[in-house]
Amino acid sequence: ILEIMKDSHIGTYGVISLIIYFVMLFFCIESIGIQLACLVLLAGDPFCKFIASQITLFLPYARTVETSKSKMIYKKMSFKTFIVTFIFGCLPIVFLLDTRRLWLAVLLPIIIFFILIFIMKKKIGGYTGDCCGAVFLICELVFYLGVVICSGTI
Repeated sequence: ILEIMKDSHIGTYGVISLIIYFVMLFFCIESIGIQLACLVLLAGDPFCKFIASQITLFLPYARTVETSKSKMIYKKMSFKTFIVTFIFGCLPIVFLLDTRRLWLAVLLPIIIFFILIFIMKKKIGGYTGDCCGAVFLICELVFYLGVVICSGTI
């Protein structure tokens, strides 16, 4: 799996996945209305990046420095860095969105994060840079799907 992930060619499944991702993203944003969409985009992106950044706290890096494509391994986040990412990741959610009404949208990406962590640990024994990007994109899409569900526009 790690050898396949090192290949920079995207492949058929990658193209199909990106098409599905962008179509779902478009329809989620389009279905909630322009005002809520603006707030959701401003709050959801930093929130999901905060969630995805926590991967280093739960998993080791799956490769060694020698086998890493970029020759870089992320270190565990310090407490100070955690506080800063928490503030910038969660404050937009608190100030821009009605979290009482959109609680499911906030909870779903967190649940999906832990499911993805479990899958990564089981399949490759850790995370890679590709995993970090995938966790962010999936959590962000799930957040937008949660907003659509909570806003009743389905």
